[in-house]
Amino acid sequence: VGSEIPITIAELARLVAHCFPKEIPIEIQGRPTSGQSLDRYIPSTFRARSELALEQYTCLQESIWHTIKFYYENFHLIGT
Repeated sequence: VGSEIPITIAELARLVAHCFPKEIPIEIQGRPTSGQSLDRYIPSTFRARSELALEQYTCLQESIWHTIKFYYENFHLIGT
């Protein structure tokens, strides 16, 4: 569903890299212009919470770990 917790692309890249067993270098090619506001989108989960009683119960880092683990365990099924 998503989350209303803001995270930048750079923070997300560092978090994903941190979840892998090997060190993965992160290269950020663009830098924000000083004084310019950043474009960002943080979804609202209000309707999902209020109408469907959905809630966030898994943190982003744990979700990334589960995804990586799934691919390591099932890579032979997915192919190259």
